[in-house]
Amino acid sequence: MLRNRGCFEEGMAKFYIACVIEALQFLHSQQIVYRDLKPENCLLDAQGYLKLTDFGFSK
Repeated sequence: MLRNRGCFEEGMAKFYIACVIEALQFLHSQQIVYRDLKPENCLLDAQGYLKLTDFGFSK
């Protein structure tokens, strides 16, 4: 999606950032440290929510 557009509109960027923050807060509450945050590990589900993937480096 980002490759096609070049950048996100501000509202969309805020939404995706909020998704990342919520995911990281949840992982932290489960005592999991996610150590591989990069665009390639952020996928969108069918409803447009961002999901983190690749927990290989997590502790």
